[in-house]
Amino acid sequence: MPRAIRRLQKTGSWLGRLLGLLKTDPGNEAARLVLSNLAVATNDAAAHNGVAYLLAERSEDLSEALKYAQQGGEIAPDNASSVDALGWILHMKGVYAASVTCLARAVSKEPTARRKYHPALAYLQGRRSNSGASRA
Repeated sequence: MPRAIRRLQKTGSWLGRLLGLLKTDPGNEAARLVLSNLAVATNDAAAHNGVAYLLAERSEDLSEALKYAQQGGEIAPDNASSVDALGWILHMKGVYAASVTCLARAVSKEPTARRKYHPALAYLQGRRSNSGASRA
């Protein structure tokens, strides 16, 4: 779970509690609907990233997750969590070159071990994907 979401949950904020509810009960459509509407209505980057993360984590709809991640990135372009979420969803969609670029930007903003792992994995999988395609 992204650090920004964990921080919100620790503070006991209503947004954190809502994200926590969705984490423990992913099928809670009411909470998901509230969160997605909140993201759109409030222009809140954390809410957009939360929706993107939850959609991507369950691999429900990566295109929809990407939309929320892009919106979160537009709201907070200098936020490492926003950039990381966008890059990781691009990675999950198999768009490795763009993923590596975003994930490397996230590392430059906040060089944690997890952030460093993400672009390395995306780069490796992109190379594997390209070498497999050239053999076919």
